[in-house]
Amino acid sequence: MTMIEDYFNQGGRLNQVRPKGYAIRREQVAMAEQIHACMEKADALRGERCAILPIQGDTGIGKTLAALVPMLHKVALHRKAGEMARCGYATFTTQLRRQVAERDLPLALEVVAKETGVRLTAAEYWGSGQYLSINALEAAGKELSTDAPTMDRIQAVLDWLRKAGADSGLMVDAKAALGIPEHEPLVPQYHDSAWACTWREARTLSAYQAMRGRVQNADILLLSHAAALVNAHHWFSLLNGGKPKEESDSDDPEDGVRYMVFDEAHRLPDAAASLTDRTVSLRRLARVLEVAHEQKVGAVDEDLVNQAQAFRDIIQKAGGDGPDDQQNDEVVLASQPVPHGDGATAREVLRKAGIRALYLNILKSVKGVRVKSLSESARDALMDVHDICDMLDDYLSVLDVKDGGKGNPYQLVTGLSWSPVQRYPSLNMSSVSPGRMVARYWRHYPGSVVPHEAKPSALWGAVILSATLPDLPEIGIFDPVEEEKIKWAWQKSPYLMIPNVRSYLRFEPERAFGTMDFVLSAATAPATMSDTQQASGSWNNPEWEQNHLLPMIDAMMEAADENDGVAPRHGDAPRHGVLILVPSSIDVDMIVAYGATRPWGERIIAQRKGDSLAAKAAHFRQSSGAVLVSAGGWEGLNLPGQIRHLMIARLPKSPVNMVWKEILREKYDEEKVQKIMRLRNRHHFLAKLKQGIGRGIRSTDDRVTVWVADSRFGIPKAVRMLRDPRVGGSDEETVFEVIPARFRPALNQARIFSAGDGVFAPKAPADLGKPKSLGDGMLKFLKDLPTAAQAGRHSENRLSV
Repeated sequence: MTMIEDYFNQGGRLNQVRPKGYAIRREQVAMAEQIHACMEKADALRGERCAILPIQGDTGIGKTLAALVPMLHKVALHRKAGEMARCGYATFTTQLRRQVAERDLPLALEVVAKETGVRLTAAEYWGSGQYLSINALEAAGKELSTDAPTMDRIQAVLDWLRKAGADSGLMVDAKAALGIPEHEPLVPQYHDSAWACTWREARTLSAYQAMRGRVQNADILLLSHAAALVNAHHWFSLLNGGKPKEESDSDDPEDGVRYMVFDEAHRLPDAAASLTDRTVSLRRLARVLEVAHEQKVGAVDEDLVNQAQAFRDIIQKAGGDGPDDQQNDEVVLASQPVPHGDGATAREVLRKAGIRALYLNILKSVKGVRVKSLSESARDALMDVHDICDMLDDYLSVLDVKDGGKGNPYQLVTGLSWSPVQRYPSLNMSSVSPGRMVARYWRHYPGSVVPHEAKPSALWGAVILSATLPDLPEIGIFDPVEEEKIKWAWQKSPYLMIPNVRSYLRFEPERAFGTMDFVLSAATAPATMSDTQQASGSWNNPEWEQNHLLPMIDAMMEAADENDGVAPRHGDAPRHGVLILVPSSIDVDMIVAYGATRPWGERIIAQRKGDSLAAKAAHFRQSSGAVLVSAGGWEGLNLPGQIRHLMIARLPKSPVNMVWKEILREKYDEEKVQKIMRLRNRHHFLAKLKQGIGRGIRSTDDRVTVWVADSRFGIPKAVRMLRDPRVGGSDEETVFEVIPARFRPALNQARIFSAGDGVFAPKAPADLGKPKSLGDGMLKFLKDLPTAAQAGRHSENRLSV
């Protein structure tokens, strides 16, 4: 047997540790074999190049264990040979990271120890914002002294902090120690972020420093995408054994992180963009200085406040009033002319307004100010001033740098924007390619455009893992064939070339993993939104809402009650729930308002922008027959065995990213810009839609009916060929690629909904003519096609999409 079979086969290590909880899955074994091969290749290359494996696997395969076991096995072998080669596992969501830490990682560590005889250590890296601020809690205690219950809670947290000492300080640990559910706020009526440490405060917090010490010495560390990318940005100040770049004895320390798994990799570009893209409102800039002046912070005086206000007013005037029908921020890049600047570019207007002088004056005003000498309010004001200075410093560092310059490795672009109504101005900084930050893991930026001067990769091997992989160039990965075509990019800027990318592998679980049926919207249904309505700021077409979406929700709720009974009797198992996914909080409000008029409305749990998805999910789990309406549950929502009906109310198409559009206009003609934006937006929207549909199948026995209220989803060809006039014909582009292959037969027997006919199974009319492409046998099959219920769940005699 191979090493992987020793772990994953029946009777292997995993089966020995969990004799009742582990079942062999062929797809998991195949995925683990590929990841093991990547680790072997990485060990041979050792940084000469980074061995990269992009791999896609649907829910149900067991991706996490398939990645952890080969990676930990490789690290254990290094330990056994007396070498120090560590590894990391990065996720986008805290929920998945906690799942890995509590469920998958302990099992992987145990089976690797049994196989190799080496017990590896693990640590979880938490960002500073997860640590409680003693200062913030003490200040709140003074302000809320008349609120006895809140004061008691705050005092209990402070007592726990002082008792915990250097051992914790984490928000999640405080809640566990005080018996507060994880999804509830630490202090009632206040968001948890109110009690989080700032970065500067965390650097002196003993618990945070203790955590960093554990992470620096652990064999495997769990961390977020953002934390991993921050370390890439700062030349691996954490991942190279804990020494910052300037303190490291070597560019390639012996105790560095050599292997990484990036799970939820479809969010890597978002994580990179969140670190590179920054915005600061000039109204906020002026207000921060006003508060600092009021709090007597350093040398911040009235003249400096007036200078900031004058700067804001000049930029606001350059933006003008804007058109009456403008709905989005107007974005102007530094190289483009401003609306009311007599032909002057944004860069020229900023210079004339004195942006550099303003920055230097602000910096000078707080130079040498010691935090300990300030009151709590003055300390907060000083922190705000420092944050503004950090942004201005970054902004000025790239304002005059051409794309691809030595000081601009991420191709940051600066510009201005004006709000659509009041025309309030903001400074904007965005990355042309957020993937360049991710790509630092594959090849260091050498400070030169000469390819042979590139430094070795900090990583030896990386696995890029997701149920929906990103477009790989977005994270700095290119196919070997494409690499030759784009080598010229080195002459323009230090783009990061990867010559040994493995093929893009896809895995799906066995057909037995879950059951999915479909109810689609007839092609004759009203459009969800027209161009005219979008221009007027209306997200939805009222006709679609009233005459299609809401009747379809009623039909779904009726079906849900038929499935589970109208009300559970005492002692009955809880009823299955319903999940309605929508793209915006506007949709949530509309459905909640309608639910108030319906019997099922009292079971609604609404999750809007800013609401904790974890809190709403916990409420859903505890409620029988609940209806979760969510604008944020397209991913990261794990409710195995609890969702029987899932509705996609509208396809999750995002608004146009105006900054990206302007950046592209700098380089291409309008036709090319539209094509690039259309392809990019479609890729992102399909990834989000696939993730959303995947919320319905989270365990082997899950059975879900997916209701799609947006006719843009399309009608399968097998259904259209029946020519049922109630369906309506349409040859428009469909999005069926988001449906896993094992559910395509069910998609071909989808039922259809129209407000006039309700839910129906399409059938061929008696006078169905003979299409040229069909023979007599196929024609007879179509006329005799049974309904989904008659055909049975696993009929093989079905047409493919």
